[in-house]
Amino acid sequence: MSEVKPELNNWLLALTLFLTPSSMAMGASLMEVEGHINRGAAYFNERKYDEAITEMTKVLEINPRSAEAYYNRGTAYGNKKQYDEAIADYTKALEINPRFAEAYFARSAAYMAKGQYDLAIADATKVLEINPGDARVYYLRGTAYFNKRQYEEAIADLTRQLEINPGDARASHAYYNRGVAHANKQQYDEAIADFTRAQSLGLQVNPEILKGLREGSGREK
Repeated sequence: MSEVKPELNNWLLALTLFLTPSSMAMGASLMEVEGHINRGAAYFNERKYDEAITEMTKVLEINPRSAEAYYNRGTAYGNKKQYDEAIADYTKALEINPRFAEAYFARSAAYMAKGQYDLAIADATKVLEINPGDARVYYLRGTAYFNKRQYEEAIADLTRQLEINPGDARASHAYYNRGVAHANKQQYDEAIADFTRAQSLGLQVNPEILKGLREGSGREK
């Protein structure tokens, strides 16, 4: 079966809280900075990412030590699929604040989009060191493991995601991805169970996949 590609842009949108920079440069007008932040947030919500980038750049001209502004700008770049620029901004945010979990997660998603799975796994693991109960990170890392054909690790992470948050919006995809991993390990009964669960949650599964799994398991001839 082919690589599983999660909808990374949607994750980046969901990630963005449009964080307010925690400290301002001396002499800067608070009203001026707030104006850039508010306009940037409005542009981002309207998916006007170029304008959001411009506003965050202005914040950084006032306060070049704002990890949040780098994060916000990086997320705007990520939604434009300018992943190298996004990664550079997330990296800068992490240099300023090495425990900025959201920046690690967003950089992991950007690495995933570029097919750099080892780097995606490393950043996802850093998030889990900070927030070990973050279910979405297990989904991200599990998908990276799947794309590296490390199916045992993929199954473990996707299972952990579903244990932590069975009502996660990505649950149907987690069951599907785990089913694919089981299928690649020739664990046909487990794969059928996961695909069936994914279907019950509204995800379409190709009937030919289920037919092939039933044949492989001996349920059909």
